[in-house]
Amino acid sequence: PHHTVHLPVQALLMEGVQRIDEMALFRERIPHDDVCPVVQPKATQLTLDGNAQLILTYADGHRTIEDIARETGLGQFMTIKGLYGMLQQGGVVLKARKTVDAAAVKRLVWAFNDVLRDIFMAVATYGGIDQTRSTLEAWIAGSGYGPIFGEQVEEDGSISVLRTVQAMGEVDIENPMEALHQALHELSAFALFAATTTLPRDQELALSRDVNTRLKRIRI
Repeated sequence: PHHTVHLPVQALLMEGVQRIDEMALFRERIPHDDVCPVVQPKATQLTLDGNAQLILTYADGHRTIEDIARETGLGQFMTIKGLYGMLQQGGVVLKARKTVDAAAVKRLVWAFNDVLRDIFMAVATYGGIDQTRSTLEAWIAGSGYGPIFGEQVEEDGSISVLRTVQAMGEVDIENPMEALHQALHELSAFALFAATTTLPRDQELALSRDVNTRLKRIRI
């Protein structure tokens, strides 16, 4: 038998039009979904509905609006609507998604690793490789760069590319590639300093000239 289904077409159309109008308003503050909401202290003072409270639990500064809409199951419209209300009240702010290009990290680490290997090769000729390694590893531990580079360097003086790529994928800092470049430069400069204490004066000067020239050429 045939069944007649009565749909409130007029009401559905009106709701659709209303959503279009609302979304146009929301887009004035939230132009796209590839940004990351970050909870602000004021959020604890706001009276929020269930959707907004759910959104806040996912607004960790790493998830994009698109991520939150999918993971909460609220969908795009309800997520943006909830965020818009909280934005208006100062409960959240939107920040650009921080992305680190793994290929760019690898290229940068490879470039500095070439320098580190040559430093260790020069030191090995004069039997100072163990001293240089221990001095460099002590510096890494004290510098705070251990989570990025690892606490130990490889036998040839290089650092783990994989470890650094993984670590940079998890950092939450402004300008991560610039920060990595600076950290690698400091690492290489200290490796050079540690090495020169084991080298004859003429070899020390030659190595310093070579390394400093190469470090200046490494760009992000």
